[in-house]
Amino acid sequence: NMHYITQNNHRNMSLTILHDSTDKATKKATMMEGVDVKIASVPTDVLINRGKEVYATNCASCHGDNGMGDGAAGAGLNPKPRNFHSNDGWKNGNKISGIYKTLEEGIIQNGMAAYEYLPVMDRFALIHLIRSWNSEAPKDSDDELSELDLTYKISEGKATTNQIPVAKANVLIANEQKVVL
Repeated sequence: NMHYITQNNHRNMSLTILHDSTDKATKKATMMEGVDVKIASVPTDVLINRGKEVYATNCASCHGDNGMGDGAAGAGLNPKPRNFHSNDGWKNGNKISGIYKTLEEGIIQNGMAAYEYLPVMDRFALIHLIRSWNSEAPKDSDDELSELDLTYKISEGKATTNQIPVAKANVLIANEQKVVL
């Protein structure tokens, strides 16, 4: 039966879980503005305050209100969410470039989601907030910041993708599979 191993056939799949999904808004693709990494890498009060807003919305549930890794949603995770006040155990490092990489790509094996959909300046705002909790966080060299820009094309900007409501996606999938919801 090895010839069946590559078939993507889900006709018998239960779609009841799809009915419980939270719906999303329809969004058209847009172009995220490019950012000068050397300017964005300098923390300001405005960026740190913006970082607090973005953090509360996206990070506090796992990492805790003060970045100690003690958020309610992170209680059941293994490994536990990062304590941003500690210098130990950062997978990508706690320089700006390392934290940006984590936000861009996530760390799948640790359960850390990617936040590449956040505007670039919001990611830098988060980075500055996180680094404000640790006065010993190492600094990036100009070469590391240039490499960060080169790797992720931060100064060029990037296009976001279209988004459709979950309910609409469910109908499209069901129609594809000839399943009645």
